[in-house]
Amino acid sequence: MRSLDQKKATSDQEHVSITKVYAMVNDVIFGFLITQSFLEYESILVPLSFSFNLFMLVFIYAAIVLSWVGYRKSIMKKPYKGSIRFFVDLLILFIYFTLLMSVGTLSLALWAFASMFLCYSIWDILKFSEYPEEKFSRIKISVSGFLLSLPIAVSYSLLPNDWFLTFLELLLVAGFWYLKLKGPKKI
Repeated sequence: MRSLDQKKATSDQEHVSITKVYAMVNDVIFGFLITQSFLEYESILVPLSFSFNLFMLVFIYAAIVLSWVGYRKSIMKKPYKGSIRFFVDLLILFIYFTLLMSVGTLSLALWAFASMFLCYSIWDILKFSEYPEEKFSRIKISVSGFLLSLPIAVSYSLLPNDWFLTFLELLLVAGFWYLKLKGPKKI
């Protein structure tokens, strides 16, 4: 008869195996999105011309690459225990596609960022349900990102061309990634 430790070890190995498969699928899609966007925005990138669209593109690239780093860091520490988080990953990747295609359309980008934070919140809640010992502060960071980005998107829809709102979104996304990658405080 197998001991509980052996069953747990087998279960942990299965989680790591499925995580590797899901990570590989996500890596391929991440890479494809970035590659396709290079082709899509060649005229902005070569020759490099400083414009608002270039700023948007670099900002979106930064958000996506930081997400990729944070995603890999997270799943290596806490592998998938089911498939639901993976499906949320796919939704997040679609939002990244929307973000990349929103260059030049700030309103769409702001709504995509709000959707991104909502999906991050759902992803963190699902991870917390798989790992109840996980720090709850990560969920608070994601939910705060959503609750702060939603009014920015709504306000911009009502008051287009308000650059202050654009600046707020920039600060929000930068602050979010700083807090997420820094990790929760050690007590």
